[in-house]
Amino acid sequence: MNIQLKAQGAPSASRSLAGKVSLVTGSTSGIGLGIARALAEAGSAVVLNGLGVASEIARTKDQISADCDVKVSYSPADMTKPAAISEMASSA
Repeated sequence: MNIQLKAQGAPSASRSLAGKVSLVTGSTSGIGLGIARALAEAGSAVVLNGLGVASEIARTKDQISADCDVKVSYSPADMTKPAAISEMASSA
């Protein structure tokens, strides 16, 4: 799935989030992926998190990174486990 999302009225060259890191849960598909892409387009590095097929997640990660020229990483952290959440946040 390749979702492309741009904020209406926002200039595509805007890098207002450059230097920031956004951690987006549920971002391997659907709305979460669209949000992650929009943040990357605004210049933020992105940490994807969610479930899915490893090869598809890797392809999505690489595509966002190439399209937006930002660092994109993935964490499989389980959001029901506080220690996993803490580890994911500290490694972002």
